[in-house]
Amino acid sequence: MRQIAEFAAVLACGLSGAAVYISLVEHPARMECGVEVAAAEFPPSYRRASVMQATLAAMGLVSSIAAWLAGATFWWVTAGALLGSVIPFTLIVILPTNSKNYDFTLVADGRADERCPYTLEVEPKVATKFLYRGRIWVDAEDFTRYFSCLFES
Repeated sequence: MRQIAEFAAVLACGLSGAAVYISLVEHPARMECGVEVAAAEFPPSYRRASVMQATLAAMGLVSSIAAWLAGATFWWVTAGALLGSVIPFTLIVILPTNSKNYDFTLVADGRADERCPYTLEVEPKVATKFLYRGRIWVDAEDFTRYFSCLFES
């Protein structure tokens, strides 16, 4: 029983390998295809990845607890707790932050300006004095913010 639980816990750590793959391979390839393709492909990819992440994190947590209960060292349950902590962190911190404040829309794939070919329209979901509306121009080389023109909403 202990070996099976340890194997399942290690298998669930494939989450780390998947995260590295997405960061080093998938996302850069997506960005090479252009912002339109990346913006269209990201939402379904994100939904599928979040299901996989939650499933593997829960499986790693449960199997590490099972391994510990079957006689494995305390480090198994510690590692499982760390792996399982991504679930509440995502639900409590990441999810509300991602969807809380702004809607972004690609309004220009302005190939006229080679330095900043992409323009995003930023609209707050709720009008408050703490949020802004306006446009953000994105650098073509590293996809960071190059220039902003933002106003209080």
